[in-house]
Amino acid sequence: MSRQGETIVIVGAGVIGLSTALRVQEQTLSQNNPPSVVIIARDFPSETSINYATPWAGAHYRPCPGNTPQLLQEAVWAKKTYDTLDSWSEKDKLAAGVEFMPGEEFFENPAPEYIDVTKDVSQSAYAHLESSFELFSGSELSAMSDSLQLGFRYRTYSLNSPLYASFLQRRFQNRGGRVRQYTLASLEEVFSIEASVSVVINCSGMGFGDPKAFPIRGTPIVLMSSETSLVVDQHAKGAFA
Repeated sequence: MSRQGETIVIVGAGVIGLSTALRVQEQTLSQNNPPSVVIIARDFPSETSINYATPWAGAHYRPCPGNTPQLLQEAVWAKKTYDTLDSWSEKDKLAAGVEFMPGEEFFENPAPEYIDVTKDVSQSAYAHLESSFELFSGSELSAMSDSLQLGFRYRTYSLNSPLYASFLQRRFQNRGGRVRQYTLASLEEVFSIEASVSVVINCSGMGFGDPKAFPIRGTPIVLMSSETSLVVDQHAKGAFA
């Protein structure tokens, strides 16, 4: 139970910060004295700064199999996200820019973890997609390219990143959340600019020099197409397209 006047601050308004703020709201609104939930960030969904990653994300979903602690944890988060988005009404999906569609993956030189998926999908990172999971036959693969060794399809989703982020912020504010555009010099500064802060959740990504957060380079290319599907191809040297 929170104390009267308590404030919970989320630092950062990328997709993780916005999602975290909403989850905190959901967990606290039913309390007798719900805390005030505030997002403090340099950039919000209306911004197009090159240093604000969320609006530029090529946001589609494909599982990433593997046995490292990080990949296993991410698989849990991915399933929860999939189930949450799938549970939304069609109206909310449309407003948030979320669209479920067929997904296809093709491999010229599949890594062992992808071959293992085909042996028992129920024990893999694709387990939550088992009801729609199908392998491409050898004849189907050879008809597309002589270099393809493995392929499968399943139901997945893609989303419009700027629209999705704006939807999350709007939902947060409509439920009583506050946003504050401010560039913090340190996490400690939160306690001097907001009253009665009890919890600070850092979702700033690279904002405060986290050595585990670093930029990667990608090139999303937007194409006009009548097709509504997601296709991922891993070339023989490991690069995805």
